[in-house]
Amino acid sequence: MAFLLMFVTLLHLITLAMVFIATMEKSWWTWDNVDRADLWHNCIYNNNTDTLMCTSASENDWLQSVQALMVLSVILSSLSFIVFIWQLFTTSRKGLFYFSGLSQIFA
Repeated sequence: MAFLLMFVTLLHLITLAMVFIATMEKSWWTWDNVDRADLWHNCIYNNNTDTLMCTSASENDWLQSVQALMVLSVILSSLSFIVFIWQLFTTSRKGLFYFSGLSQIFA
């Protein structure tokens, strides 16, 4: 039983880390070391100044909905982990983890 609890806790932490990193990652796609695009910005490398010139990537409606769903996923995954830890210490021995499981599934 202790192994199962450690596995579920580790699963929550891995999922939370992966969702958070995927949401905050700076370069999802890179083309020819000149163009970079991610969930939040589109960047073009300027050779004259050796800097990246970035613009907001929120021009499309579908991209705004993907951004909202990624933020919602981070929130639900965090909530799921917090509720799981709370239920782990407060429920009885035969308690069920319905709420934390449902929020993890929706995340």
